[in-house]
Amino acid sequence: MTLVQVLRAGSTGRRPWAAGRAGPPDDQGFTLIELLVVIVIAGILAAVAVPIFLGALDQARASSTQAALATARLAVTLTVVEQGQLPTLAERDAILAGASDPAVTLDMTGVGTDFCLVASHDQLASTWASTQRVVPTQGASCAPDGSIILP
Repeated sequence: MTLVQVLRAGSTGRRPWAAGRAGPPDDQGFTLIELLVVIVIAGILAAVAVPIFLGALDQARASSTQAALATARLAVTLTVVEQGQLPTLAERDAILAGASDPAVTLDMTGVGTDFCLVASHDQLASTWASTQRVVPTQGASCAPDGSIILP
């Protein structure tokens, strides 16, 4: 028996999908209701995920600002301990530039060995301030004499 004869003997002459009909099944895709349900679910997920993501970005910016402030505070404290006085303007500028990233602005005030550092981030509304005795505090600012002004 040849291959053609085998195929003809086993074939009923119909396509496998059409047991009682001729032609492919009537598959017209998704209904409008199914598409709307998918769109609503995607919208709900986006409404939940976007605020969480934006909150995480603000937390990262705040952490970056606090880290820059802590680094500068440590460097200024080290200078005060080693030299017995606040850093010179050139040293101060080098400390403040080396402690922060481009989005964080640091400034320092002080008299004698007392100093206050204030930090702000370009994309955040609040500031943080710290002295050698006070940990970084959100919303605080610095007085010209190196003391901290708490919110």
